[in-house]
Amino acid sequence: MAKAQQTAAVRPDIATPELIGLMIGTARTLEHVDPDPESQRRVLAVLRDGLRYAQRA
Repeated sequence: MAKAQQTAAVRPDIATPELIGLMIGTARTLEHVDPDPESQRRVLAVLRDGLRYAQRA
């Protein structure tokens, strides 16, 4: 996690326990969404996009 944050691949304001919680929540979400692979890809894309480091102007 630290390496990902140092390379600006992951936003700097998230800690490992928060990431674990997000992963658990995402796994539970995937149990309840449409089993269609495209639907599951969208859920995972939302998680990935939220973790990305975005420099603010």
